[in-house]
Amino acid sequence: RDFQKGNSVSQHALLSPSHANTWATCPGAPAMEFGRQDESSEAADEGTAAHFLAYRCMTTGADAKDFLGRVIWVGTSESTGFDGAVFAFEAAGEEADGTFKRRRGFTIDPVFAGDVQRAVDNTRAFLEGCDFTAFEVRLPLEGVTGEKGAFGTADVVGIKGSTLLILDWKFGRKEVLPDCLQLKIYSPAAIDKYDTAYGPFENVRLAIEQPRTNASLKVAEFSVADLEEFRKEIFGRAWSALQAFEYRDNWLGREFSYLTPSPEACQWCKASGECPGQDKAVQEIIGASFDAIERGDPVPPAARDSTSPEDMALKLGACDLVESWAKAVKARAYARVMDGEKLPGFKLVSGRKGSRAWESASMAEEAL
Repeated sequence: RDFQKGNSVSQHALLSPSHANTWATCPGAPAMEFGRQDESSEAADEGTAAHFLAYRCMTTGADAKDFLGRVIWVGTSESTGFDGAVFAFEAAGEEADGTFKRRRGFTIDPVFAGDVQRAVDNTRAFLEGCDFTAFEVRLPLEGVTGEKGAFGTADVVGIKGSTLLILDWKFGRKEVLPDCLQLKIYSPAAIDKYDTAYGPFENVRLAIEQPRTNASLKVAEFSVADLEEFRKEIFGRAWSALQAFEYRDNWLGREFSYLTPSPEACQWCKASGECPGQDKAVQEIIGASFDAIERGDPVPPAARDSTSPEDMALKLGACDLVESWAKAVKARAYARVMDGEKLPGFKLVSGRKGSRAWESASMAEEAL
């Protein structure tokens, strides 16, 4: 059996296609993220479990309802080095002897099975008439990003005549479009892998199957010529990120030219909330340093409300970055306090059940 949607340390690409929105727009991000723990959320683990069930259905011909009541475990197998999902009964022996570390378990109920079945049905329709199909396909990335020995994993690949098909399953609720960077990076990588045996290709058809946002496939099609132009563009962006990573000791903590924060780049960056480039951008937006805000200094005129439509549009456009920064800072601070670190002037206090609240010591003194 396989631990699907899993990655070992040796296989993980520094410039992961699924993380391209970060490193392709902020070349310093991989250097900032290096060494930081990649913590998996419950939503991410549920997505891994759903991918696993979809894969089992596609490779066995079963339907999701055939697995109702079964439990999928998501965790790490020490025997294989993979982090991913497996049916509980298949990993029971490994868990008993300590070689499988379970993070979370998900029972396949009718809702879960229904979401996966929609993905399976649409995938089967998408692949109808294909001369070749494959699932969980390792694609070589070195010819696309320049990172030596790097691989990415495409959920579904098909070949129909001179058209290459690539589909990715998404089980989140935030809509993803088929022309996303992840699938566009997979495209030249898949051409490299299959061109000799099945090419030449004329077109590549990309699809996102996201049953929790849309009951039908979202599809985009590109010519191979267009994708070769994209290859050149993304190779240049990847080169900048690899250079920033290789020479990180020369610039980290001293200058921020490699750090180009934006809502898109910062949203899933592991350094968000602890990034000097992000801090600098937020201070420029609000027109005041963090020290000045703490002291209660007057906000400079440039940062005050403006009635002009142009200024209001600029501020509205900056909200996503500021809000994502604030959310990340709170999350980092909470994690550090839970690890026993003390943050001057703040402590963590109980709020209503299921929520957390920060209390400033100075504000409490004033109230008393």
